[in-house]
Amino acid sequence: MAEGEKAKPKQTRTKKPIYIVMQVTDTEGNPIQVTKEQINILGGFTDAEKVLDAIESGEYPGSVYKKVSMA
Repeated sequence: MAEGEKAKPKQTRTKKPIYIVMQVTDTEGNPIQVTKEQINILGGFTDAEKVLDAIESGEYPGSVYKKVSMA
């Protein structure tokens, strides 16, 4: 850096939210009407072992999970 120049302050990174579009279907594949108030997002995991531990422990009764690949 040249004399008299000030270092630029480091910018902080902000996480952008992820918007997940979901559809609940019946056994025949037909969409079921639900509202966002009826859906609870219980967690986001990147470790499959932690997902299985949470589901099998009964921490989230009546819950299911689905692996989603983000492109």
